[in-house]
Amino acid sequence: MGCRPIVSSINAPTTGLSKWLTHVLTPLATQIQSYVRDSDTLQGEVIQLTVETTDILYTFDVENMYTSIPIEEALHAIRWFLTRMQHPLSNLLLYGLRIVLEYNYFTYGDSNWKQLRGLAMGTPVAPVLAMLYLGYHEETKILPLCKQSLRLYRRYLDDILLVWRHNPTNPYLFQRFRAILRQTPGLSWTYKEHTEQAPFLDLCIFRHGSTYATRTHQKLLNLYLYPTFNSAHAPTVKKGMIYGLLKKYKTQNTLPEDFTVLCQALYQRFLVRGYRSATLRPLFQNALERLSAANHPIPQVRQTQRQYFYKIPYDPNGPSRSRLRTSLGLDDLSKVLSETENAKITICYQKPNNIGNKLMRTKTIADPPSDLAALENIQDAVQDSGAQ
Repeated sequence: MGCRPIVSSINAPTTGLSKWLTHVLTPLATQIQSYVRDSDTLQGEVIQLTVETTDILYTFDVENMYTSIPIEEALHAIRWFLTRMQHPLSNLLLYGLRIVLEYNYFTYGDSNWKQLRGLAMGTPVAPVLAMLYLGYHEETKILPLCKQSLRLYRRYLDDILLVWRHNPTNPYLFQRFRAILRQTPGLSWTYKEHTEQAPFLDLCIFRHGSTYATRTHQKLLNLYLYPTFNSAHAPTVKKGMIYGLLKKYKTQNTLPEDFTVLCQALYQRFLVRGYRSATLRPLFQNALERLSAANHPIPQVRQTQRQYFYKIPYDPNGPSRSRLRTSLGLDDLSKVLSETENAKITICYQKPNNIGNKLMRTKTIADPPSDLAALENIQDAVQDSGAQ
């Protein structure tokens, strides 16, 4: 078994900068032509394709992509995207990326190391950089030169799904396509032709009549993290997990027999985890009934009310929500709002910040509301009702 140079950078000095760069650069990656968000999005695109007699399914993969990408070439690709969209922070972003990539220190055992080449696999911005690096070569070389033969070209990080239209008059066009891929600096590619079905993400794409269909793809070494029967999970968690998995299976599997096989396999896996048949049968029955009812037309929902949230610090020993509503007079104010603008007030607790919130933010600060005057009027009305 070969080694993989994966390093954790949770406590690295550049982690905060890397998180911010990820937040800013992610919108650029979503604009790439080959971008696919998840398997649900891919399934929606695949089932709309009609099967042609000349279609060939391929999957491509990059070997050791992160550590094989040259830093200067990656920065050049990012600069191309930033220039194309005229990003106002181009110079700042490139300077920050150079800091993250060139000062990648880590500890292994009792020794300290510095990565000299390739992207740091443990830093948050590495996946976005890899997507943009390959996206640059796709946008400038791969897609323009082979557009006529690419019926479908989708990539998730270093995995590519390809529906290739074979042209008998130009039998060497696919070899030319592979040659263009090999021109990507630093990367080595492997590919496989699929005659029956092509696995990609957690889907298998196969021909079904005149269209393409899908089924759930599971690897042979499939380690499931299902809770055991004696685990300290609430009953609703186990119930929701079974329903969520069965819903995913029903969505992904075009053929009913494939869905049945997965349901039976899931049932057996829960038995191995210590569940009893008497416990599982009602949960599976309830989930299957809900999924069957989901196919029925959904009744029209009434117009929802506008909500104003009154946030208060959370105190486990404090008064209940009902007592707070009474003491603040929020019920009377809700009646007035309901008559005037079809709105209501809801009390929600706000947990106090801890040391982790102060030292390391996990989310970027949201933009301030645009209509500050309206929010101030609502806050004054709430305070006036509490005073009364």
